Amino acid sequence: MNVSNKIGGLREILRFDNWPELVLKRTLFTANPLAVYRAGGMDILVDHGGGDENGVREAMVSPMYRNLIAGLSFHAPINVMDLGANVGGFSLLLQLMKIPLKKVAAIEMNPNTYSRMRFNLERNLDCSLDVSNAAVCGERTTFQLSLGRGSTSDNLYSAGGSAGKPYEIQGVTLDDVYAASFAGETVDLMKLDVEGAEYDILASPFRESLKQVSNLIIEIHPMPGRSQSEVTAALAAAGFLEAARSGDNVFLYRKAA
Repeated sequence: MNVSNKIGGLREILRFDNWPELVLKRTLFTANPLAVYRAGGMDILVDHGGGDENGVREAMVSPMYRNLIAGLSFHAPINVMDLGANVGGFSLLLQLMKIPLKKVAAIEMNPNTYSRMRFNLERNLDCSLDVSNAAVCGERTTFQLSLGRGSTSDNLYSAGGSAGKPYEIQGVTLDDVYAASFAGETVDLMKLDVEGAEYDILASPFRESLKQVSNLIIEIHPMPGRSQSEVTAALAAAGFLEAARSGDNVFLYRKAA
């Protein structure tokens, strides 16, 4: 990690309620990779050995999602679909921003990351929860993947590498997730951060449930042989308009009136 990244990480740590404890742990007590980050009365389990801190700090205290969510207004508790949930930082951010939650469906591919995500959401959210260890993709299938303790860059194409363990991961479609968690209801906010699988998801015929989504925050990852325009065209065809963006790759889309 270079100096600028270390400084950036320190600044993000200072945004958490127990920052003195976290600073000491990251400088003097590094042998145990597990830590608890505290924010807004929430206790968030983080495994530094699995890279959780990147997802938690980026999701909860950086402007990446926060600035996009700030432009939304909700008049009743909302349904949230979090695809590529990591350890739950996005849903915990909604709680921190005092957005009332009706139900959260969170999907995470890596079984190790999933276990920490489930703990974090069940401990901290007082709403209906539907959490799953699965990979959202373009068709219902099964993947044989090599996965490590966790990483915000885990994906269907190069996950884990030689350091990982073999896992059999169920692949599910967007329509599968919607039917299992929200059938017949509106999804007020969906977050899609699936490290390149967004191209296959949005090219799939199994995305009819997009009609039930009001707001979508999506990260569109650069992928060899794929163009960002594939995703934006699919979203336009589904009735979404770009409302805002954060950096070059994270977008807020809203359903056209």
